[in-house]
Amino acid sequence: MVIEKTVLVYDDEEDILELVQRALRTQYHVTTRNRLTHVFDEVQQIRPSVIIIDYQLNGQTSHDTIIQLKQNSHTAHIPIVLFTAYDNIDVIARSLKTDAFLGKPFSLKDLRGCVAKFSSHPVTQNL
Repeated sequence: MVIEKTVLVYDDEEDILELVQRALRTQYHVTTRNRLTHVFDEVQQIRPSVIIIDYQLNGQTSHDTIIQLKQNSHTAHIPIVLFTAYDNIDVIARSLKTDAFLGKPFSLKDLRGCVAKFSSHPVTQNL
């Protein structure tokens, strides 16, 4: 089986990164990061089909990063899935115009279904 789709995951909890890696690795290349530095360079290099990003990483929010990704013509087409333990994740996700959200804790079935939904979209190669 040839794996062609890549999922880029940002979270500062190593357990979450490992869980997502294990849950998705048979169907996707999964690249994980535990910080928000160099996001645009990483996205250009990795060319993900989907970005999964925690709202709270290492004492800062991903709010500005998500807005910049969605406003940049080179990255706006990439689906972003927000996940967090915040109670009002739906409100946050709508305000940031993310493509989906998953509350923590999340089920592996929901994670896989969400990624499958967005990874079927064609990936633009000109980043």
